Amino acid sequence: MLNLRPFQNEDDYKHLAAILTASENADQLALTITPEYLAERLNNTPHFDLTRDLMIAEVDGQAVGYGRVRWAEENGQRSFSLTGFLLPEWRRKGIGLALLNWQESRARAMARALALELPAADSNNMTINTTQYQVGLQALALKAGYTIKESWALMVRPNLDDIPDVPLPAGLEVRPALPEHFPAIWFAVEEAYVPEGGPAPTGVIPEDFKNDPNFQPELWQVAWDIRTNRVAGSVMTYVSQAENEQLGIRRGYTEGISTTPAWQRQGVAQALISLSLKVQRDLGLQESAMVVNVAKPNNYRLYVSCGFQEVKRDSVYQKSIAK
Repeated sequence: MLNLRPFQNEDDYKHLAAILTASENADQLALTITPEYLAERLNNTPHFDLTRDLMIAEVDGQAVGYGRVRWAEENGQRSFSLTGFLLPEWRRKGIGLALLNWQESRARAMARALALELPAADSNNMTINTTQYQVGLQALALKAGYTIKESWALMVRPNLDDIPDVPLPAGLEVRPALPEHFPAIWFAVEEAYVPEGGPAPTGVIPEDFKNDPNFQPELWQVAWDIRTNRVAGSVMTYVSQAENEQLGIRRGYTEGISTTPAWQRQGVAQALISLSLKVQRDLGLQESAMVVNVAKPNNYRLYVSCGFQEVKRDSVYQKSIAK
């Protein structure tokens, strides 16, 4: 008999870790999640309460899956992320649907509570992230009324050999990313996305980003306009030690790639990517990765020219929470 129950005690971490490990391996992500690692992640996830926002699915007393909900807000849009995992042998038996129904109910309750505590959001949406291997989850999302919001590709440069020397355009120079420069760097990042509908730049780095282990400004590559003393572009390189340990790899990330409008299409990004790859090589890493919005074909072609290859494509499914 199926039973849904909330998180109870420390013993649940080992059940959740076993479910997550088996589920991810079944979906082509070979890793082993330890109870200790999962406990650290769950207890440090922003806008997530372990005792209220996670539900465990049991069949005859055996934990076979779980689902959780967390929320985030950006540009006036409040998004409730629904994440779930099932042991492979218990898929396609209605358990995923039961968890999804609970997740949606919990997301709606959270949306109502937040509406009383915070300024009203322009929209409230529920999202489900899927990989190309999760065919069953994609079918479940579509049947539940979700539509594809966006798709992202994981691209990997399988080695750090033969990195080309790409000079920066005349008038630019690379400087270390020092704390006193963070507002200017972030202002330029935000400025790069204004033409795509992004908000007006503030230069204020979100606290959750600053507190993330992957916030590693010592590895960033930042180009400055010498004449104006303003940032022209940046690559926010980082290394996920936790992921490397789990997967048994040595990978860096060439991420946070942006160029301000005044310097776009002049080779800034390509030059900074080359510098980022060399930094990763010098750290003893063996490969580099990035996550790319496939709706931007020019960017995609640029990354291919820099040696990156698509290895996996994920899609975000979205459904509106009626006001």
